[in-house]
Amino acid sequence: MLKGAFNDASLEKSAGMVGQLAPVVTPCHGRFVALDIDVSPFDNSVTKKEGISWTCKKCIGYAPIFAYLGKEGCLVHLELRPGSDHCQKGTEDFPGQALGYTRLMTDAPLLVRMDSGNDSLGNIKVCR
Repeated sequence: MLKGAFNDASLEKSAGMVGQLAPVVTPCHGRFVALDIDVSPFDNSVTKKEGISWTCKKCIGYAPIFAYLGKEGCLVHLELRPGSDHCQKGTEDFPGQALGYTRLMTDAPLLVRMDSGNDSLGNIKVCR
């Protein structure tokens, strides 16, 4: 995955373009727009890709983390990760970045939904 200033600029530009298409993001819970953040293990067992490893789904693959917004499921942010990474590994940085991109798309109040494996004080602080 791309790292650094070029990647950040690309993600910010993409989020800004989606924000200009408003009202593309539909609230899911009253006036709240859902921001869903979760890891989704991929099965790459039949490949010889670099970085694949044993996942929580008992297969060999990657464990990318995704952030989706609203009923439409607009992709806000993603990060490709090795399959062996725990869902919370490095996750305190990810929601902060996802929230930043989300704010370029909508200023509606957010309902952040994460897996129970992400239950941490650090994530609560980021979301507040």
